[in-house]
Amino acid sequence: MIRGFKQTLWVFDVDGTLSLMVSDREKATIEPACKELLQALAMKFILELGGLAFAVGEHSLISGSRVVRSSLFLAQEICKLAGLKGGKGDCRE
Repeated sequence: MIRGFKQTLWVFDVDGTLSLMVSDREKATIEPACKELLQALAMKFILELGGLAFAVGEHSLISGSRVVRSSLFLAQEICKLAGLKGGKGDCRE
């Protein structure tokens, strides 16, 4: 961690990038290749800042990121990083 800066948890939701451009999120779509590119760029940015990046699934687009099997496992990892106790993704102090 950089001296003088506090630790921050950033969570990127790639579909959220459309929310300012499309008024009806149900109609919003993004090409799979573009979504992968946005995910890779966000992950690379976070890793270059010295942070951690997670990929849900079987593999990651970016080396250096951690792979988790499902959203449930992602929630558990975030709980651990935040210092919270949680069983099945339900974090509590």
